[in-house]
Amino acid sequence: MPDNTELTLARLEAAVGQFQQDYAQGKQSAREANHSVLAKLDNLDRTVSELRLTVETGEKARQAELKRIFDLLAEERTDRRDLVNTQGRDEKALIQELVRSELKDRHQAKNMWVGAAQAVWTAGGKYIVLAFALLFAAAVMKMTGLKLTDFISLPSIQVQGK
Repeated sequence: MPDNTELTLARLEAAVGQFQQDYAQGKQSAREANHSVLAKLDNLDRTVSELRLTVETGEKARQAELKRIFDLLAEERTDRRDLVNTQGRDEKALIQELVRSELKDRHQAKNMWVGAAQAVWTAGGKYIVLAFALLFAAAVMKMTGLKLTDFISLPSIQVQGK
């Protein structure tokens, strides 16, 4: 029996040794996984900080650009007012002059079209209109299958055979 007990104790010690070795390896793996997660969290925190800094820097740059644009607009508005005041006119008179000029240009363009239409009419425009009307009538007759006599509402003359 002592042999059996020693054998059992040896096996038990081997099993305990194996468990201790597995426990040590598990602890080592857990430590490595913990370090890996901590490193990833640190990288993530660094990335978030960099993004926040980028957004803040971009916002500051955008605000500065908007301020520059508004300053330029205010300066231009001041320049316009100074120009209007130095010429002895107010803004209302300037706008009225611009509107009158635009209306005059439109009136001249309308007169140009009317003059062109009159020139075409005197040069034979009535014949052009007549040609378009005949083409339209021919197209309608072709699409509907009408004959010229049907189109001008004349009764068809039919020759009766014997």
